[in-house]
Amino acid sequence: MRSSCKLALFLVLPLVASSLMAVEARNRKDYVNKEKEFYKAGQGDSVAKWGKLDFATAKVEGLPLCIYIYDPEDRNATRAKLLESPNVLGHENLKTKLEGFSRVKLTADTGEGKKFEDAKGWPAAWLFGAKSSASLIIASSDLRMTQIYDKNTPKEQITHQNIAAVLESILKYEAHLKAEAEKAAAKNGAKAPEPAKDAK
Repeated sequence: MRSSCKLALFLVLPLVASSLMAVEARNRKDYVNKEKEFYKAGQGDSVAKWGKLDFATAKVEGLPLCIYIYDPEDRNATRAKLLESPNVLGHENLKTKLEGFSRVKLTADTGEGKKFEDAKGWPAAWLFGAKSSASLIIASSDLRMTQIYDKNTPKEQITHQNIAAVLESILKYEAHLKAEAEKAAAKNGAKAPEPAKDAK
């Protein structure tokens, strides 16, 4: 009887061990596949070439701003995938319009003490608002006009059509600012006194 039990164990144990190894291998493979599936925010074709600039540097050009802020530690990256997709920032409808903007890509403030050089000078609320998500902020050069698409914005509103409308509105505002500045310069120039002549 004991011999029969030993024989049964001798036959069964290798099968159990083999099954456990197969399950472990399958789980390891599934984990690797899941790792590959994680979307890396900020690397989409639509934003890959956007500059990482601090606030002062971005403002030097005097252009309106299109700012994309993402959290690289957000492994789901649902909002980042939407914003970076070909149907939103990657859409042909936006490429020409975005040429008139300073395009900036920033890393979100995760509140964990990490400091990023590109975050210098930017509003803290903007940076922290993209924690565990991603945000798109479109602003005029004087920051008086801003439109924010963040994690609280219904995804149905995040479309290339809506963003294009905002870009067009800000470009019109910028044209108005330029025209007013030119008028002021012309007016001031007309009233400017002539330079004093050298005394003889």
